[in-house]
Amino acid sequence: FYRHAGFDALVFKLYLQGCMYICLGSLPYALCVLLPVYATSENPDESTDILSILSINTVGVGSKRLWAAVVGMFIFTAIALYYLSKVYLAIAYATDQFLVGSDNILEMSKLSWFNYNEMINNIVEVNVNLVRAPIDFVGDNVSKVKGYVVKKELV
Repeated sequence: FYRHAGFDALVFKLYLQGCMYICLGSLPYALCVLLPVYATSENPDESTDILSILSINTVGVGSKRLWAAVVGMFIFTAIALYYLSKVYLAIAYATDQFLVGSDNILEMSKLSWFNYNEMINNIVEVNVNLVRAPIDFVGDNVSKVKGYVVKKELV
């Protein structure tokens, strides 16, 4: 995907994918707990609008049913933080690969905060070699080929 659509499209795809996972992760609690709590509340609204009947507005003031919304807030926040941190990690890895000039972004599904250091070590070594290249190859033409420094002699 990255090779055909570009870096911006990859970031946009990762963000949308993270939003989808947040919604899917939050859906069971919302459907199994919040929907019945709001739909069977003790203070029904006289409105015939289905959205106002199924909202927190129908729960009475000081009702014990409000605790379901408080617990849901913490669950939804935890789910959102987890998936947004995964999106951040994937974008950071893709950015590192992009800055090096590599178009091999294949292991993004294996990324985690625990193995990120191992996966990024190769990128750091290539960046250090690129910084040293003008010093080591003074007077020669230096180029990047798939993340490696290549020395070409001038003719």
